Amino acid sequence: MTATAAAAHDPNVLPAGCRLKEYVIESTLGHGGFGIVYLARDEQLYRQVAIKEFMPGALATRRNGFSVVVKSERHRATFEAGLRSFVNEARLLAQFDHPALVKVYRFWEENYTAYMVMPYYRGQTLSEWLRAQRDPVPEATLLRIVGAVLEALECLHAENVFHRDVAPDNILMLEGGQPLLLDLGAARQIIGDMTQALTVFLKPGYAPVEQYGEFPSMRQGPWTDIYAVAAVMYLAVTGKAPVPSVGRMFRDELRPSRYLAEGKYSPRFLSAIDSALAPRPEDRVASVAEFRRALGIVQTAPRPPPTLRQVLLHGIPVLTPRAASPRKGMRLAIRAFATVLLGGAALVSWLMRPPSVASPVRPIPTAPVASATGPAPTAENEARAPVATVQALTPPPAAVPDAAQVLQQIFERRSALIGVEAKASKTRLVIGRDALQLTVNSDGSGYLTVLMAKPAGELLQIFPDQKQREFRMDPIFPARLSNMVAKGPPGVDQILCIVSAKPLGLATESVAGENFSRLNLSRTATEPEVGPPSRCASGAIDCEAAFGATLLEISEIERRPAPDRPGR
Repeated sequence: MTATAAAAHDPNVLPAGCRLKEYVIESTLGHGGFGIVYLARDEQLYRQVAIKEFMPGALATRRNGFSVVVKSERHRATFEAGLRSFVNEARLLAQFDHPALVKVYRFWEENYTAYMVMPYYRGQTLSEWLRAQRDPVPEATLLRIVGAVLEALECLHAENVFHRDVAPDNILMLEGGQPLLLDLGAARQIIGDMTQALTVFLKPGYAPVEQYGEFPSMRQGPWTDIYAVAAVMYLAVTGKAPVPSVGRMFRDELRPSRYLAEGKYSPRFLSAIDSALAPRPEDRVASVAEFRRALGIVQTAPRPPPTLRQVLLHGIPVLTPRAASPRKGMRLAIRAFATVLLGGAALVSWLMRPPSVASPVRPIPTAPVASATGPAPTAENEARAPVATVQALTPPPAAVPDAAQVLQQIFERRSALIGVEAKASKTRLVIGRDALQLTVNSDGSGYLTVLMAKPAGELLQIFPDQKQREFRMDPIFPARLSNMVAKGPPGVDQILCIVSAKPLGLATESVAGENFSRLNLSRTATEPEVGPPSRCASGAIDCEAAFGATLLEISEIERRPAPDRPGR
């Protein structure tokens, strides 16, 4: 039975011909437990689109044609939480422009539900694509598919968003061979958490154990999505999905891919899959970058980031700049073009100048050439050996240090098992009037330090201050920091909250220069972790090098002058 035929038997599905804003529904593309996807026609732009409607059939039903109502008051809180998550997912996806992530044209709330408008993608799911392959999929092809999916996940993880529903049915293989990552599964997870019916919503074999909610000590993170990606790869190389992760916690009966697919794929490739399928989160790679290195996927970069040792010994280093904005890129291109133009003009002028009478052009002699750094040539030795003297080049001035990138690098080296959260009461502060107020939570005890990167490149420690040298976090009670008045300059400040095993002992005014040598963070940026992520005892940070961190932004703005009153 097709999706359209099935929809005819379901009163929750909108029939063909219904109008939503400027869109007219043509048919039903898919119908799941949490939403319905329609094929629609955009009456203004004359194109086909896909519209996804939030409709959890177990919690709500449709009445009076369009309106959605909750079946029971006891489900209302769960329904509304899922609806908020659906809207947040649409807002999040609308910010990205990655070929492996779904684009969102627009979304809106109406009829006590929400709608998300997307391109109409043509293709088949990865499950269908794999079944259509007669021979084993080449390793290079799998690396290309997985590499694109990992890039999409890395975009989400950079915003502290986790997909939590990576599976063969949620990867669409487009007609050109490009993979597309579908539903984030956030609404599914929210509803599953609140109804305590997770086993209904999770996909056996692809969901790691921490998603089942029965192990509160196991946090979800990038390693959660990495397990699911590895499970998809396991299916691709062995032909069958892994056994459910919950059962593996008691007796692991999963046969490693390095045995089932031996000889078909490289040992490094299969070993990376098996390692990422470790049942316990602490035994897996903790980030997409680490998994990419384990698979041997080369990630081109202009230059590697500086090590933490360089940061500690030399203060704020010259860093690889972030991806430039289009406006900044245009400025750089104009400067580069101007430099080439001036250099070309100088070269043409030099080539076209008339030869000097005192030093006619002669063949270059075979005698040894004097040192490039020797004395300036006289008329006598110039006539004897007319070889151009090469002047020593002066190195270009160092780039302006970016303190925000220093905080970003420290943040990226945080322990995946130490959770730190921070929230500012206001994210826009008027200079000289508003005070920064932070609430910091940590799931482990440790010493709190708060660093701030100013727009001008200055890196400051704003907590602890002179009055309180050390502050130890309690995993039960949050830390509330206040009375830090915005002092400017205007711009966006980066704030890094660190909870570490030992006090960092930094100066309370500036963290530049020699103060970095006192920063008690040992692992370098490019140095890979050997083995699983550092283990820390529950409720306390026992590892000396382990630290948790969270990064947030605030904006400092200038106070607007009061308007002149009439008569002044």
